[in-house]
Order: sequence, then structure tokens, then C-alpha cells
Amino acid sequence: MSFYWAMGGMLGVRPLGGAIYEMSLNPEPLFVIMVWLTGFIKLVGVVLLLMLLVQWRKMVTF
Repeated sequence: MSFYWAMGGMLGVRPLGGAIYEMSLNPEPLFVIMVWLTGFIKLVGVVLLLMLLVQWRKMVTF
């Protein structure tokens, strides 16, 4: 959802709160960068979670 909002999407922004909604109506470049950064942090979290769930096999045997 963060990537959608960073590209200018407005669906679901109003329930987030007054200040965030106001900033999303006329976003400054720093606000857009922060939303993109939030999206990438969430994406890294998902990748780390999936890495924990994968059953890793031993690649090197001694």
C-alpha cells in the first residue's frame, strides 16, 4: 500500500489521520521519499520473514 500511496494513490489515506491526510493532498518531495522508504523497509521485512520460513539445506558438508 505504501508504494501505491507514494505514486499518488489516495485510497485509504483518510483514515490514517488528519496530518497525514493533509500532507497527502499536497505532498512535498520529502514526504513522498519517506513513503517510498517506508515501502522498501516493509519489503525488506517480508523478504527476511520468508527467509526464516524457508527450510535451508546444508550446502557445504565437512
